[in-house]
Amino acid sequence: MEIYFFNPQEWDRLYVNGCRHYDIDLHPLEERKHVFIGWTFIFQFFFYTILYIPCIFAIWKHMKQSCYKFMFVIGITDCLCMVSNAFFTGYFSITGQVFCSNPDLHYWVGLLGLGLWIIETWTDILLAFNRCVEATSLTLGDVLFDGKRTWLWFIPVACYSLYFSTFTKPVVFSAVYVCWYFDPHVGYIDDVGEDTYHNTMHSIHNFTILFGVTSLYVVFLTSMIMKLLSVRGATKLSVTQYMTFFQVLAISFFNGYAAGLYAYLQYVRVTQFLMYTATYSWTTAHGLPCIIYILLNKTIRDDVLNVFRGTFKLGRSTVQSSSNIFKNTSHIPTMHSTSRGGVVFPRPPQPF
Repeated sequence: MEIYFFNPQEWDRLYVNGCRHYDIDLHPLEERKHVFIGWTFIFQFFFYTILYIPCIFAIWKHMKQSCYKFMFVIGITDCLCMVSNAFFTGYFSITGQVFCSNPDLHYWVGLLGLGLWIIETWTDILLAFNRCVEATSLTLGDVLFDGKRTWLWFIPVACYSLYFSTFTKPVVFSAVYVCWYFDPHVGYIDDVGEDTYHNTMHSIHNFTILFGVTSLYVVFLTSMIMKLLSVRGATKLSVTQYMTFFQVLAISFFNGYAAGLYAYLQYVRVTQFLMYTATYSWTTAHGLPCIIYILLNKTIRDDVLNVFRGTFKLGRSTVQSSSNIFKNTSHIPTMHSTSRGGVVFPRPPQPF
């Protein structure tokens, strides 16, 4: 963003000047148009958004709990990011646009998507950390996250995202490959292996997300399972506990896969199938949480149903803190609520 406003010579050198050296119709418009694929992205945008908005209202009801503050921010950034990676992906695919079709629009849409991706993924990290802390120490959880202290954690996230959006290169869309790249001239000027458009910070960020979140999930699950086994005196996990692990794995997969694959795309050529997969996985990473909430979180599901029935009422949260699972040694609550980033929130027993 900095070069767009304050360094027009660099903006022209990196982005506009390249468009003068080739004709975008080297790839004919008919070849660049992907109408069916484009409509699938637009459908995803409306489908996920319609389901996600009432989920956000349901989460908002329970924001006295620190975890729901993180979930609320994730929900807002997910919906905003899907404007970029779902709606505009669809629009650009249907119309066969590449960067040089409309440099300013492509630049700002990519900048929006990149900045929101940074916020959402780091909030995932904070949410996973929050669940780990509260699962192991209520006292430490209160010290770090009680009340308005939770909001303080978003200050470095916002600063980091602002720096990232201001001083690093954004992703831009290419209908030639139906994928987002840092190289605005991909498919026309071969820059593979060069560092002209390479975003090193993005690679570091994505690999940090991939390995950092995975490590926190392992810590959380290990702590949870050890405490469950010590309370039950059992050597085997129940079906519900296996399903809990599956939920963690399913939700975390898309963020990790999208993060790793988009970092990988900067270094090597990949097949068209992997390009499609990367683009769909980015959209799915932001849209999937609402499906998980509705299917597996009874509290949120009931509130969402009330929204559609027109009877949504503000009320007191009945969702228990994840640490409550370890308080009662005579009964272990069945865990069915889920959160963003593969983190599970316990509730009283409910149909799975």
